[in-house]
Amino acid sequence: MLYENFKPFTDMRTGKKINIPEQDIDEMYSLSHYVPTRVQRVQTKYGLWLHGECPRCKEPIDNWYHPYYCGVCGSKINWDNIKG
Repeated sequence: MLYENFKPFTDMRTGKKINIPEQDIDEMYSLSHYVPTRVQRVQTKYGLWLHGECPRCKEPIDNWYHPYYCGVCGSKINWDNIKG
């Protein structure tokens, strides 16, 4: 049994259920490489606006103008892991 000592858990940072070690590794990589840092949240009449910095190049980004990728370095941005 490959995972006999692994116990499933819910990641406190994202709220996702982790059932196997590979999911935990993927979640850690996602948080360290895809999730913007120093995020500010602003609720506007048009919706939630998130502003932060790219985890790779540290340039400013936001979820309206950069919904999927950084406009400077092209790194994939994962705004979904940020609880708004």
